[in-house]
Amino acid sequence: MTPQDHWREACLSNDLPEAGTLAVTLDEQVFCLYRVEGATYATADRCSHGRGSLSEGVLEEHTIECPFHQGCFDIRTGAPTALPCNRPVKTYATREADGIVWLNTCPRDMASQS
Repeated sequence: MTPQDHWREACLSNDLPEAGTLAVTLDEQVFCLYRVEGATYATADRCSHGRGSLSEGVLEEHTIECPFHQGCFDIRTGAPTALPCNRPVKTYATREADGIVWLNTCPRDMASQS
């Protein structure tokens, strides 16, 4: 299966508010969707530091703060931006068409290898 085969309908566009987050479960994985300045982004929902759900965190611009230990990540790259987080979270490609947000369930680093 190629990364192109992993596109899934994640939610209706109206379900993802501006400057908001939304947890979605696809292919038995939980993802966090974000909308910032009209663009959509996606990461794994679980913080790489602990069991925190990023969809329950605070989103400021392109930074999500985990509610568990207040570590932060850049939602565009998954890179940690504040301790105690020191490992990135996986990021996923998104696209929006005809009122639907689509998510590629293959992580970006794997998708770029094909």
